[in-house]
Amino acid sequence: MDEAVKLFSRKGFAGTSVAEIERAAGLKPGAGGLYAHFDSKAELIRAAIERAAAVTEVGYSLAAALPLGDLRSELTLIARGSFVLFDASEDYIRMGLKDGDEFPELFAGARARLPDRAYRFLADWLAAKVDTGELAEHDSDAVADLLFGAISNYWLQTRVVGRAPNDVDEQRFIEAWVDLALRLARR
Repeated sequence: MDEAVKLFSRKGFAGTSVAEIERAAGLKPGAGGLYAHFDSKAELIRAAIERAAAVTEVGYSLAAALPLGDLRSELTLIARGSFVLFDASEDYIRMGLKDGDEFPELFAGARARLPDRAYRFLADWLAAKVDTGELAEHDSDAVADLLFGAISNYWLQTRVVGRAPNDVDEQRFIEAWVDLALRLARR
């Protein structure tokens, strides 16, 4: 599965043959060894996407550390945790970018379980902080879209495109992101 995901992320689902997957996995190419584990290439990618979602679920265990009693620390944990989850899912993200529109049935469930969950988590966290009076009243869904969108874009720019916008390194980005989010704090 790991080797297939790497190939899919580089060559695309349609551009990767079963023989290539078998070769990369140490099986005899063209001998049908993949079919001893999966009924089809599509079943393999579905299983890989399911595993990515499971890995992401483990990442949400970081949320158990919240609340920390300090907004700056909590926001820093959320930002850093987001980057960790993105990094752990890089090949899956690349697969979705490459093939998501061409094979929507393969990626539909992944979108709901991966990025949608992250946006919802942040929106719910922001709303909870409004409820406790730690943050000023605001549209938590829209602010979560802005904040998480910034992390998503920065990650894509640095990992997929290969450059940091304005030459801002990740530490500096996270600090500015946290500072921006803290502007919602009640004075």
